[in-house]
Amino acid sequence: MTKKAVVVLWGISQVEGVVNLLQE
Repeated sequence: MTKKAVVVLWGISQVEGVVNLLQE
């Protein structure tokens, strides 16, 4: 995996975590 791909996937996982917190 390229470094950019890792950063993108990490960012997506962070956003999903925030969305889950807001939905609860």
